[in-house]
Amino acid sequence: MRKKKIILPRIYRPSSGEPVRWHVEFSVFDELSGKMQRFRKTEGFARCKTEEECLANAKRLKQKYTDRLKKGWSPFEDKAVIWEDSLEYESISTKKPVYRSKKTVAYYSTLYLKSKETRARKTYQTYMSKLRVFRSWLADNDLADIDVSLILPKHALLFLDFIYPKASKTKNEYVRMLHDFWVFMAKDRKNMLNIWKDMPRFKNNTVPHRPFKRGVLQLLKMEMKRNNPQLWLAGLFLYYCFIRPGELRQIKIKHLDFIDGRITLYSSMTKNSKTRVVDISDTFLDVLLSDYRLQDYPEDYFVFSRIGHPGIFSVGTNYFNKQFARIRTRLGLPKDYKFYAFKHTGAVVAL
Repeated sequence: MRKKKIILPRIYRPSSGEPVRWHVEFSVFDELSGKMQRFRKTEGFARCKTEEECLANAKRLKQKYTDRLKKGWSPFEDKAVIWEDSLEYESISTKKPVYRSKKTVAYYSTLYLKSKETRARKTYQTYMSKLRVFRSWLADNDLADIDVSLILPKHALLFLDFIYPKASKTKNEYVRMLHDFWVFMAKDRKNMLNIWKDMPRFKNNTVPHRPFKRGVLQLLKMEMKRNNPQLWLAGLFLYYCFIRPGELRQIKIKHLDFIDGRITLYSSMTKNSKTRVVDISDTFLDVLLSDYRLQDYPEDYFVFSRIGHPGIFSVGTNYFNKQFARIRTRLGLPKDYKFYAFKHTGAVVAL
């Protein structure tokens, strides 16, 4: 791995003393060629009449380019690019602000997000959220305006230290996303070092979801069937069909095949953006037909709606978790029991 990226400016003083041969020289590593490239700056020397004037101009130039290089300026990106900032547009503005700047992380992040627009909405929002956090950290550490090639492995480690120190799962998620982001930038910046490539995997210290004990499941059944039958039905979908809550809230009556006992989850509904068909067991199918009579509702109704039974408006993103938290508190159950545990409990029973 190349350690030296920049050789700071030095003054070249010709033995002949001719003003036109004075210059300030520095070198910068070229990510495209993989070599150090030398630059000579001569502005102002043609107007000098004496050696003292040449020396004063040389010192001024040396200081000018030293300051610029230390602040992250790159001579390879001396032409500004015009771009619209999607992240700022999403967060604070009604109109995308147009910037004229170098090819920074901000510039590439907008292009990267455009390449992810076909992903599932929740996945896209995750990319957006993590990039926003990374860009905010760069700004706080005076790295937001530098060329992307000057962001080094040491910066990557500092950023990961900034992310919650003990949240290994979060760190691994950031490493995966930013590694993909650097691969994307490398398509435009050939031979650019991917600072996330050899990052060690952090040991995951998260607590796995806890399945319900038999007595707890029976307690939940009694409470939920009496006070929130729609939530109990949602739990049964997770228990019998192993469907994710995010997919569950998008299911409509027309997605249920009551004859063959199947649920079709289309690509726009699933986490991996792939259509899949899920079987409904005979036991659960009888619950859908006899207890909830879903076959009697219009096909375009959401199975889970704001009114507590199938309707035209789906429940909100965190509806199931919030409703379950209320039930859990009412019953005095431990907080490590989550709504998602219906899925894990069903998997354990099936196994």
